[in-house]
Amino acid sequence: MHAFPLVSVSGTAYEMGFQHGQQAGDLIRKYLLWIEKSTGRGRIDVEVMKEILADHQGDPGGICRHGANGSYSITGYLAEPAEGLFHVRRGHGCTGTWARYEV
Repeated sequence: MHAFPLVSVSGTAYEMGFQHGQQAGDLIRKYLLWIEKSTGRGRIDVEVMKEILADHQGDPGGICRHGANGSYSITGYLAEPAEGLFHVRRGHGCTGTWARYEV
């Protein structure tokens, strides 16, 4: 995966939350464009999302966490409502096992 340019915020917890709230819409749009650019894919599918959930960029604060600061990513969930599918991961994003269920 390529490094995603993270947003920097500072201040009290309230101020940081407010800053994140203001930046959320723009950040999501930038993130989705970054994913498409990084993967060379026109759309974000389940396999791309699995790669994202396995990303260690920014450790110890990466998406896939292995206990730094008491934070673990031990499960993952992805839904494909239009296809009636639900994907569930047991274990870390980088090593866990995915199962697919029809719902």
